[in-house]
Amino acid sequence: RRVDGRHQSIGHEPRGSRNRTGDQVEVVGERTPVESPERSGCGRHTGDASGSSERVDFGPGLDLPAHRVKDGRMSTVPYDPAAAFPIGAPEGWRADPNLADTERFWDGLHWTDETRPSVRPGTYARTQQALAEGGRSGSRALGGVVQGLLTLCGLLAAALLLYTIIVFNALSIWRLQPTPAAEQEVDKLLLLSTLATWTDLGLRTITGILFLVWLGIRYTDTRVDHRVLRRSTGVAIFSWIIPVLQLWWPAQAVKDLWHASRPDAARLGGVGARLPVPSVFFVWWPAWLLAGSGSTAVMTVLAQPQFELKWLIWGTISTGVQQLATLIAAWALIVIINQVEDHLVADDPTAAFDGNI
Repeated sequence: RRVDGRHQSIGHEPRGSRNRTGDQVEVVGERTPVESPERSGCGRHTGDASGSSERVDFGPGLDLPAHRVKDGRMSTVPYDPAAAFPIGAPEGWRADPNLADTERFWDGLHWTDETRPSVRPGTYARTQQALAEGGRSGSRALGGVVQGLLTLCGLLAAALLLYTIIVFNALSIWRLQPTPAAEQEVDKLLLLSTLATWTDLGLRTITGILFLVWLGIRYTDTRVDHRVLRRSTGVAIFSWIIPVLQLWWPAQAVKDLWHASRPDAARLGGVGARLPVPSVFFVWWPAWLLAGSGSTAVMTVLAQPQFELKWLIWGTISTGVQQLATLIAAWALIVIINQVEDHLVADDPTAAFDGNI
């Protein structure tokens, strides 16, 4: 065969040498073939001293890199194996080298089968545009009001906890020495306790109503990814008063909102995706289920001589636990509201909020 400078065999073969098929090869022309140091994942480049280059194809069916045209000649974009196979890189989610708009989990050594949609700035930008065109969002002011009321609930619960200890001490003295003076002291403490209990109940009612209003507004917020919400706005609100279901559905509703408010919510999957529980929820929901005002009136009944002292002690412990749980639940819910509001105003659409999980 005759091979000129524009149609070269792979690599450089001396004049008059034989190729792999045994044919005599004669190279003519002044151009000396040189092998490019750039190699692709499926073949290699050959070129000459004048800078021309062409693709060597190792056969059909291979996944070749994309080509580009420059100065009328075809050239291949250099292939970066480090990007497709980041050997030595720590495990984590990375852009899938084969699928657009997709992330694949790299375990430190290999690509796994776990994938998820990637977050593109365009998604966040479209949400902001819809918001500017009249989409519903609601201000952060209502969340701040709810947080303020929760702070008052926590402080009142702390005061009632200390007051419970005072009432227990007075009842213990009256039980041992049922004098008129001791009985008068107990009556005075019970009157103050009744006023404090009604105040606590009213504050809880107002706080609960405004919290549900805030929850409904955030469920209809344009910035929230509604594909993550497993239930409608109405069900999310009324689940707080439905017997039995109120034991776990409200926690799911707030958890869904927590994830749906994240700017990277598009890559979490839709309804049915098993999303992790934020760490603060492990504190908030058990405390919420145990929260209450307690009852010093029950403590007074248990202080009667016909009851053993242990019943008064257990009644006092029960009341104190409810008030302490109220304090903890109020603090945790303040944190959750703050995190949701921070998610909604985050300016980095690709940020992951796994640090709060």
